[in-house]
Amino acid sequence: MKSRNLVGQVQIVGNDGIGDALSAVKSGQMYATNAESPFALGQEVVRIAGEVAAGNDVNKEQVLQGRIVVKDDVPGFCDYLTGLGDATTCK
Repeated sequence: MKSRNLVGQVQIVGNDGIGDALSAVKSGQMYATNAESPFALGQEVVRIAGEVAAGNDVNKEQVLQGRIVVKDDVPGFCDYLTGLGDATTCK
């Protein structure tokens, strides 16, 4: 999009919400990212595994999902990740 001078004219949405994508969303080079933080999803998987190991019932149909992050959401999403202990994605 840069080489065609289309940044800001074409809404680009990526997947994964890695640090580079969040920076691109924040700067306006991308419209949004479907943020599927490996850090956050990994914590949820470990929590579910702990429930299974403890013999507790778990929702067998649970789907782990990311969330759409647009420019205004980047600071809040980074605060969320930092609060989980992810010190690298948003640095």
